[in-house]
Amino acid sequence: MSERHVTITHTGEKFPSSRRELEFLPIEPSVYGTFDLSADGRRLAIHVGDTKDFILLYDIERGSSRRLPAAESAGWPKWSANGEMLAYTSFAEGKPYRVMVQRVDSDRPPMPVAESSTRLTPSTWSPDGRTLTFYEFPTNRISAVSIQLDGSPSSPPQPLSFRGATHDLSPDGRWLVYADAGINVRALPVGEHVQKISDIGSEPKWCRTCNEIVFRSGNRWFATEVRAGATFDWKPPRMILQTQFNDSPGPSFGLS
Repeated sequence: MSERHVTITHTGEKFPSSRRELEFLPIEPSVYGTFDLSADGRRLAIHVGDTKDFILLYDIERGSSRRLPAAESAGWPKWSANGEMLAYTSFAEGKPYRVMVQRVDSDRPPMPVAESSTRLTPSTWSPDGRTLTFYEFPTNRISAVSIQLDGSPSSPPQPLSFRGATHDLSPDGRWLVYADAGINVRALPVGEHVQKISDIGSEPKWCRTCNEIVFRSGNRWFATEVRAGATFDWKPPRMILQTQFNDSPGPSFGLS
């Protein structure tokens, strides 16, 4: 595998392509996989490929980093909304994939919340940090699990009634956007009515500070302006960025 850099692309508040800038973070090149940016835009959790994969916690403002302690290989990290907990996938040869939840600034061991013989990937947290969703590869089955304050599950994971790969919740937790033959939106609790905002695309993310959904199609990124409340409305997507990058299993961009 080739070495990879982690890059940040800056755009304006409404993602105008004329204001984007690209810069490399001052991290040593390595075999970087998927990563997640904390909601405050200050910390990255990065999946690093190695003899035993691990998660690197990188402070963007301080330029410092440390490994997340883990007994087995760890990857596909996902921050909770308040940045206090991190969900990730734990895996080892001959053992099941497990979704773990770790309170980042605590000495408490991580708590397992789900496991499977096929890969599980954490995808999003509810705004209050009490629900975590994840999907199973290659079945693309989405499940949700309730999380207690200590990071332990309060009940077994519950699969949703439809399939989708990467997905995200609206800032108010009332709508779910997911990738399945394009980009789709459903109301929560999950309703039957599906609104397709694009026939192409994957890895949708709901902007927490603006009324937009951002998604990727190949090496192009798109944004669509949305209005979500009791009802959901959207405008046609527009391309905001085109660049070259190394794709890897799981989400390939972060959105502050």
